[in-house]
Amino acid sequence: MRIIFSTFLFLLFGYGCALPPSQSSTSPYVSVNDSALIEAVRDGLGYANQGRFINAEFSFRKALFYSPENFDVQLNLATVLGEQRIYSEAKALLRHLLLKSPGDMRVLGAVARLAVSEGDYESAKRFYHKILEVIVTAATPEKYDSIRRNVLLSLSTIAFRLGMEEEALCNSELALRDLGRNVEQSARHANLLLATGHLDQMQEYLESLQIEPLPQALLHQKVLLSFELGDDDEAASLCEAVLLQGVRSSKFEVDCLWIIALAREFQILRSDGVDISESVKARGFSLPHREYAQEDLFTSFRLMDELLTIQDQVAVGQVQDGQLFAYPGKKEAEQAA
Repeated sequence: MRIIFSTFLFLLFGYGCALPPSQSSTSPYVSVNDSALIEAVRDGLGYANQGRFINAEFSFRKALFYSPENFDVQLNLATVLGEQRIYSEAKALLRHLLLKSPGDMRVLGAVARLAVSEGDYESAKRFYHKILEVIVTAATPEKYDSIRRNVLLSLSTIAFRLGMEEEALCNSELALRDLGRNVEQSARHANLLLATGHLDQMQEYLESLQIEPLPQALLHQKVLLSFELGDDDEAASLCEAVLLQGVRSSKFEVDCLWIIALAREFQILRSDGVDISESVKARGFSLPHREYAQEDLFTSFRLMDELLTIQDQVAVGQVQDGQLFAYPGKKEAEQAA
């Protein structure tokens, strides 16, 4: 079973290797075992990147048949076992690897991610901090700046989950320090300010970026802020404009559809089993069904609260995508119902 981690807990190093090195030999040819090992690892990496973790597990176990003590293959196997919540074997493998190489940042990162997936945030913090210690003591710590930033972002998310909002913001700011105008991470930081209720700071932060026109990732945050502050008309107007231009993010599009429906007081009903005329359809739009999920960790509470409330009111039983429809006018709503 694949575990979907929080959008905001970052995979620091991916899987443990590309392909394992061939054994040294005086022969110019690759041995049968080496060839089979390379093929098995290649298959495993391919399956893992597709989210097919059971297949990846089989391929990595096959690779270990040809090279039982291969460090990178063991790390890859531990990773895909963790993705399937086979925690006991994943932990045993990682303990074995830590004994062999206690300062390997890939292993420390894998242990931290496994702890996160189990909800053991204190252990995850401890291992993420060990990565930072390894970086500080490295001969050239600047080589690991990107790893350090990803660790700080992971620590920021963990702190938020533990209710340590100031620590979450501090780690996010530290991660941003060397990034300059990185749009994706700037949007994440703005989103964190929104989720922690620092609305004035969020507004000041977005203005301080001085980017015109705002990239859609940041415009998304501006829309959420406007709606959270109760400026429904501005939020809806921004959404209408961006929908006309074309939205690159499906999440931004869904948020905008709901904001327009809520701000403009559209009527929202289930459309399955209801005959809605073409003229009414032309004035409205289908609404995607939303659930609160891990990826909504940093969210607009007003938006999520209102859309969940409406879904509860109109939904009897399970609602699928495309079964909610929003359109203006009470008369049309009553006729359609």
